[in-house]
Amino acid sequence: MGNRSSELSITERAGRMLNAILKALEKERVEVKERVMMACGKECANLPCPPNWMVSLNTVRQIARQTRITEERISLLNQEVPWCGNWTLENGAITSECTECGCLLVQANLVNHNRTWCDCSLGWVRTIFEVLLQSQVDVELVSSIGRGDATCQYKVRLAPKSIYA
Repeated sequence: MGNRSSELSITERAGRMLNAILKALEKERVEVKERVMMACGKECANLPCPPNWMVSLNTVRQIARQTRITEERISLLNQEVPWCGNWTLENGAITSECTECGCLLVQANLVNHNRTWCDCSLGWVRTIFEVLLQSQVDVELVSSIGRGDATCQYKVRLAPKSIYA
């Protein structure tokens, strides 16, 4: 009964299964991959975050209630919600650059860097900013470590009325 698969921890098993799903997704159409991974990112945004496991989408909702000024909301987001880089507002877009992957599952070596997995972060960013700004946003992954770039760069585009809402 010394089967290695029965000796894996639940965490190791989950990591292997996630990587198998990602490998299978690589063969799917772009629209399918993006839809699945955006849903994963949205779910991740709804879960509490380390280090204290108290930060969640409710924290973002509280920030949105504290001020209507976008710059202040972004400043509070930078202070209160863990992320791999700071968010800045310039020329009607919010941007961030990360020198390492911000995904907790990648950091824990449960998921391998993978170009498909990077779309998960788009779902996370979209969910966070739609709650923060209380309007729809477009999110672009300009560059990605998982796709072979040196950094991950994100751009969130705001509707003109959202900038000072």
